[in-house]
Amino acid sequence: VDACPENYSLFDMLIRTDFSPYQFSWKLLDSINTLLYDGQDYSDKNTEYHFRGCVAVSQNDCATLMLYDSYGDGGTYYDITWNGTEIAKGTQGYQDLVFKMGSCDIDN
Repeated sequence: VDACPENYSLFDMLIRTDFSPYQFSWKLLDSINTLLYDGQDYSDKNTEYHFRGCVAVSQNDCATLMLYDSYGDGGTYYDITWNGTEIAKGTQGYQDLVFKMGSCDIDN
C-alpha cells in the first residue's frame, strides 16, 4: 500500500520484540476512541513485525497509538509513520507510550 483513498490515512509501524515479546501490545484508536487495530500475543523473541495499512481516519482527524508493556520493563523497538511522516522511533522504556497522529488538538 503506497496511498490511501479519501478519508483514510496510511499507518505504518515496525516493531522488533525483545526477550519477552508476550509482554508487548498496542492499540490504534480514532478520535472517538473506536478501536481501529491492535496487536498482542507476540511470541517470537527479537523478531520484526510490520503493520502497514489504510485506516479509517481522515486527513483532518486525529488518531492515538498506545504501546504497552505489561511488565513495565520496556525493550521493544518501534518505528512509526503516519501518511509518510515519521512520528517516532526508538526503544520503549519503562512507561507505556502514547502518540497522537494526524490533525490533533492539544486537548485530545
